[in-house]
Amino acid sequence: MNKPTINDTDAVFQAGATIGTYLSQAITEIDKQLGEGYAEKHPELIAECVRSQTMDFNSTALTAVLYEIRDVLETRNDAKL
Repeated sequence: MNKPTINDTDAVFQAGATIGTYLSQAITEIDKQLGEGYAEKHPELIAECVRSQTMDFNSTALTAVLYEIRDVLETRNDAKL
């Protein structure tokens, strides 16, 4: 994973597109699993799915960064030996 190159303004607009994607995916999956129209009748379930998607993304991104840090530290330790 590389260092982000997006500026603050673009990040704000990207966030809206991301949440739109999460909402669409949540509604599609809820209706697929529980029946057409179920998501519309249960907005709290949509909210929880979006929250779950966000947490999953954050966990994945954090894990990638932690592995990068580990790799750098291992490289530095190997260079000292």
